[in-house]
Amino acid sequence: MELDILDILFFLFVHLVYVVFMDIGRVDKCFVPSDVLRDCAMARKVTPSQITQYGLPIRRGFWGESTSETTTISETTSEDNNPNKNLLGMVKNVFGGGPTSTESSNNDNPSMLDVDTLRTTLGLKESIPTVLVVGGGDGMGGITQVATALGKTLSSEATSINSNAGDLYQMVVVCGNNQAAQTELSNYEWGTGVNVQVKGFVNNMDEWMRASDALVTKAGPGTIAEASICGLPCMLSSFL
Repeated sequence: MELDILDILFFLFVHLVYVVFMDIGRVDKCFVPSDVLRDCAMARKVTPSQITQYGLPIRRGFWGESTSETTTISETTSEDNNPNKNLLGMVKNVFGGGPTSTESSNNDNPSMLDVDTLRTTLGLKESIPTVLVVGGGDGMGGITQVATALGKTLSSEATSINSNAGDLYQMVVVCGNNQAAQTELSNYEWGTGVNVQVKGFVNNMDEWMRASDALVTKAGPGTIAEASICGLPCMLSSFL
């Protein structure tokens, strides 16, 4: 009987699941990320001394102090199919209605100086509200549609505030390995009032998060955990 690569991979996956979940009592140490999996291991005769419980593994770059005291996570719902309405609400809630509130907060919060320094290092403009749009390593979750809708909303909002004030907002779109999305968004006409940077795969996501005021992303557990550590408010645009 001939087997193709998918058959072989499926066999290996099933064998691995059997070893992990059916014969787990033979391991010397069992690392689990949650209470649920700890209880599952103990139900399979793993003793508490064999179990070490950690949270979701996060890269070291995210372990620094957060500049925000709270993290707000919101999610779009099927009740409102107008992305611009949801995105504009996020912009006003997170950015406090416009650049004036961010500019005044810079004088009261010394930690914002570090954010501006980081933004300069990354090639961003200082002291204007900054939103980060990501779709995971593969740039999924409709990142093109989300980015263009948000870009239009920010440009419209900036124009309504002051059409001659230059860039009042900025947006960073990290497309990951989605080269088609990166090419399309790099050639997109974003309009006035918003500075947009389009990136491919980046190895310094912790720096981009710390340089941003808000995150728009699909509901991936790793990205949400990283943003929470950075104190970065999230708007969840989709799930996989």
